Amino acid sequence: MNGQPPGTAWEAGHLTRRIVLPPDAEIAVAVGQQVEPATTLAHVPAASTPVVLSLSSELGTSAARMADHLTVEVGDTVEVGTVLAERRSFVGMRRQTVTAPQAGHVAFVSMDTGTIIIHPDDSATTMPALVYGTVAALEEAPVPTVVLDAPGVAIAGALSFGESSWGPLILWEEPDPPAAAGGWTSWEGAVVFLRGEATADLLASAAEHRAAAVVAPGSTAPLPGTDWHSTAPESELSPAVPTLLIYGQLAPALPDGMLHALRSLAGTTVGIAGADQRGAPELLLTGPAAGDTAERIGQPSLKPGRDAVILCGALASTVVRVIKTTETHLFQSEWRGPAAQVEAADGSTLWAPLVSLVPLPTVRSD
Repeated sequence: MNGQPPGTAWEAGHLTRRIVLPPDAEIAVAVGQQVEPATTLAHVPAASTPVVLSLSSELGTSAARMADHLTVEVGDTVEVGTVLAERRSFVGMRRQTVTAPQAGHVAFVSMDTGTIIIHPDDSATTMPALVYGTVAALEEAPVPTVVLDAPGVAIAGALSFGESSWGPLILWEEPDPPAAAGGWTSWEGAVVFLRGEATADLLASAAEHRAAAVVAPGSTAPLPGTDWHSTAPESELSPAVPTLLIYGQLAPALPDGMLHALRSLAGTTVGIAGADQRGAPELLLTGPAAGDTAERIGQPSLKPGRDAVILCGALASTVVRVIKTTETHLFQSEWRGPAAQVEAADGSTLWAPLVSLVPLPTVRSD
């Protein structure tokens, strides 16, 4: 899971992205090269350190009995969590297991010492560009970095689950999955942007129809299959499909400008920077079509007297009223930018970055 307060609600126009790579990454692009979302920027070698496990110690048995407990043999391919050995106790039928801590293959088993060695497969992962743009610069120090320029829109996320992905954009405005809604839309390989919050049914449908990813304004409850306060391993918590939440646990309606722009970009290939990238999670809508509609996504209307909700920080979820706005305000953190002076329910006032505020819908009284 990758999560942090959104650094910007959205950024439109000319985007510059710095893709920071692992130290051992091999850059696969050149300055001036045109890239697409699926373009490989770099190859990242797989871990080369074998894992040595003492199965007899883990199971509390002698090495001479290992043949009775092994569930794999030399040459077998294993994934993270594959059971390597198990021991059952007749008292209460208690079952003890030892599982693989990394993917690879079983390279060695010793019946004399009760030791097993797992060697990682000699394969590399790739880092995708996720945008339509140009390689503006390559940096080697202090760490390998690819700088990309791309026209379009970046919508920041608050929480992301899963790796980076890309695919044609589908805007799903119904509260129910396709089958339940009476219509069918092929979600296979697509980035499905939900107008409403992420629900169990919608996420299950996205996984069933092999969607590339799901984007949603937020979720009023922990994502199905997740518990943000749990100490369980992340692999047990993540949804079955990569998921990006824009406002985290808050699920306000999408601003009109964003909604209209998303409708006009339906079918355009978009990218999601997920937990495998070393930056903030975000949705990237780039290319000529996205550049033409960038101006349609503007800062939400935060006029004096308008109620809004704070997205992040110590006062996250607090409803405030806008007193005034300014194009530049210097905060104690030395960050300078557009901000609003707001008043809380207890009468206290503070300054908040505009990007951390979402206006609440106005209520019409007859």
